[in-house]
Amino acid sequence: VGERLLQGEATSAAFGDASPAIVLGDLNAPIESAELGAFSTWAHAFAEPPGEPARVTTDDGSRIDQVLVRGASASPARGVRDSGGLSDHYPLVAEVSAPAGA
Repeated sequence: VGERLLQGEATSAAFGDASPAIVLGDLNAPIESAELGAFSTWAHAFAEPPGEPARVTTDDGSRIDQVLVRGASASPARGVRDSGGLSDHYPLVAEVSAPAGA
């Protein structure tokens, strides 16, 4: 947890006050974990609360892939479970919109 916590803090800090901003992908931690605490003010694109089965993003039941935005909005993210077994992670789909002129 220690190294991932530092990575999360460093990643968030690297954005400074930049807005809009987006972080997405395999973050190796569920959104409610301490490792992603640095992103607590960012919006996450999943409509389901943490722990819900719809939040599963890997074929082993993990919830470690994220779509996080700041200064933007995102449609509810979803994992594409019927993706042909291309990876142990499901592709994520979400539409991200930034304010005009951002």
